Amino acid sequence: MRADRAPEGRMQARAMAATPSAAAQGHFVLMLDVSFKDKKVLVVPEDEDRFLVSVDAAVKACQAADKTLQFGRQFRDILLPRLGLWISDRADKLKKAYLTVREEGLLFVAILARAEYDRELEDDLSELDIAVARDPHLDLIDLEVLALPNASDAAHASFLNPEATLEYRAQRT
Repeated sequence: MRADRAPEGRMQARAMAATPSAAAQGHFVLMLDVSFKDKKVLVVPEDEDRFLVSVDAAVKACQAADKTLQFGRQFRDILLPRLGLWISDRADKLKKAYLTVREEGLLFVAILARAEYDRELEDDLSELDIAVARDPHLDLIDLEVLALPNASDAAHASFLNPEATLEYRAQRT
């Protein structure tokens, strides 16, 4: 960002193209210098509902938006396919599985096909838990895992968020 003093003493920011090809495509980078954190930024969204925020608040909002985008990509592109594959590989032992939102993060609930305890499946679920926690490509994902015996849907409902739950059904071949 180039910041210049206007004659009235106000700071001005200029948008600059990151590269010549970016300029040709109409992409510009607007740099917010945190050393001006007490200064204000005029935000003009598409609906023209203008508002002022501090540079510091604008930087924090941009960082939060970027984390949200990263989380979405990790969730959609890595976690969901991994869980789907994990379920498919154990379709003979699972009735279904859920991915739900809890206060602490996400909870993956594996519902066993039978009511009896399955040591091997519990070990597999623990390995999944460790693999997700250690995966640097899933650093924004906070996932807990839980195995439940086959029971009624009502019995499982207390573990699930009714407003934010995905259900997987194991495909048996």
